[in-house]
Amino acid sequence: MALTAVKALGCVGGERALPALRQLKAEAKLSAVRRAASRDLDWTLSEAHLSRVDVPEWQAETFELDRDGRRVIALDHGYTVMIQLDADGTVTSFYRSPAGLRMAGKPRSVHAVDSVREASEIVANLRSVVYAERFRLKQLMQDQRALTYEDWMEFYLGNPVTGRLCRALVWESSVDGGERWQRFLPVWSARREAWQRLGEDGVSRDISAESRVRVVDPKHLTAAETRAWATRLRKLRLTQPFKQSNLP
Repeated sequence: MALTAVKALGCVGGERALPALRQLKAEAKLSAVRRAASRDLDWTLSEAHLSRVDVPEWQAETFELDRDGRRVIALDHGYTVMIQLDADGTVTSFYRSPAGLRMAGKPRSVHAVDSVREASEIVANLRSVVYAERFRLKQLMQDQRALTYEDWMEFYLGNPVTGRLCRALVWESSVDGGERWQRFLPVWSARREAWQRLGEDGVSRDISAESRVRVVDPKHLTAAETRAWATRLRKLRLTQPFKQSNLP
């Protein structure tokens, strides 16, 4: 069925099919589907005399998480569930009783069965999206595709799911067409109410809206840089959603 859908998109062709083909290439769990989507994506692009850079981005589902990857859901009869997405892609959840006490498991009240089931479905769906977004970011790194500042903010860092994973990856930005790249970790400044780039030296600086941004290819990191970024990630207690070389 999935391969048939890919074939149908390839037949549609044109710009309408591009986002869907790229999304399938990044998110499909079956390698055969990813290969088929990649093949049809390249064919569609060549027919339109375009490159992969020209394919529009897409927005992952947000699940109403906040910037730090958290969401509290009120359940029936005073119970609540806290859903937490960590920077490494781990999704956890726990429940609180009507008295606000953390529970060892799920509520057993028959009155909360339906809402507990719905919360469990949200957690399961979130894990599926995180799996896809982790693969999407890894593909972005492997392709060494540079994003405009606007696309990076809207579809990656600004999305509470994708952005949560972005915060544990080392990025680099350029404002001169790729002549020079500055490496950083994205950090939120509550004082400035803006994202900033945290350098290897531990200093936070503004990110220019003229920047083009990409995930650092670990092959371009020296041994000293790898050690420095590993130290920085440990200090921030961040574990990466996938490994950039020997980083934690």
